[in-house]
Amino acid sequence: MGKLLIPGQTIGIIGGGNISRMLCLSAKKLGMKVGIIDHNPNNLASDVADWQIVGEVDDTNKLVEFANKSDVVLYENENIKLSDLLALSEVTLLPQGKLLIELSKNRVKEREFLENCNLNIAPYRVAHMMVDIYDAVEYLGYPCVIKLAENKPNAQNIMVIERMEDLSGCAELINQGPCIVESLIPKTKEISVMVANNGVDKPVFFPISEKARIHKKLEGSIGPVHLSDEMEQEIYRVAEILTLTLRVQGLLTIEMFINDMGIIYVNTISGVPTSDGYFTEYHGTLSQTDALIRAICGWPISIESRNDKWLTIEVDKEHYSNLIGQLPYQKNWQVQIFGSNVQSVVNRSTGVGLVAIPVDNLSEAYSDAIGSQIWSD
Repeated sequence: MGKLLIPGQTIGIIGGGNISRMLCLSAKKLGMKVGIIDHNPNNLASDVADWQIVGEVDDTNKLVEFANKSDVVLYENENIKLSDLLALSEVTLLPQGKLLIELSKNRVKEREFLENCNLNIAPYRVAHMMVDIYDAVEYLGYPCVIKLAENKPNAQNIMVIERMEDLSGCAELINQGPCIVESLIPKTKEISVMVANNGVDKPVFFPISEKARIHKKLEGSIGPVHLSDEMEQEIYRVAEILTLTLRVQGLLTIEMFINDMGIIYVNTISGVPTSDGYFTEYHGTLSQTDALIRAICGWPISIESRNDKWLTIEVDKEHYSNLIGQLPYQKNWQVQIFGSNVQSVVNRSTGVGLVAIPVDNLSEAYSDAIGSQIWSD
């Protein structure tokens, strides 16, 4: 049995973005104190945390100082270094562990792990030089996708290959390091499911959500989606296998896709909440960040979903003023703004809020989103 945290103890969160803000608010519901570390003193979570340390999240000394003030530490994204996680584990509890971080940073290790779990994944080959890419494409056929094995944040590390002529553009990618070459399997649905686990009880599943491709580059998520009983049982079976194998205490997000034959493939796994799960804030008794906080505190978790279906779309800083302009006119929308510090966000593509549109008719929901002009370029 993991350690039970009680009200008044301190949860430390690495990072000060929108996920961190929602985690802070979820922790406050349980009476916990919250500290954060971020390089920006005016980050999105700063006005709801009890205290913060201003410093880079890859500064080991700052992280250790931060951990010494926390009863437990969790991370809002997987950009933290493995060496820093080991240093933190010497001074505080890290219920999310390091294995998910390790898998998220290396696509080869992630694919090998999923294979060892006997789960369906797209066929792939590892490439260390251009000749390996040619051999892999000859074996896998077109179309395929080439990805850097090291999952570098904010880097262009994926390239789609549809014909032989496209291969000439791979040299720049392979020069950055080893790659995986993966079959690009036609998809009928891209889905995700989140699992919460407190390390004591059975895993608890959130409803299944589906990626929504609304217009041009505009994407969101729809949920809950209802599939056949057999397909849902298989999705949750896969989710349970991964949760128990990884010994997750916290939240596991699993992204999958379904091909035209109804075969389910695991695409990637993550130990943090993602935007595909935001809809649960309006659909169930617990949001994804509520469940994560309860899980790392060792509290019981129970999720009851509602039947309403929502289209959820993230709003970045670039489109924030458009959202504010629409507030008086969208009475049926649920709008969440990530705090009073959104104007201090430097990156214009950073999420500063979200919109949840009720779905009675999916085409009408898409039309409402496009017609609002919030996401117009």
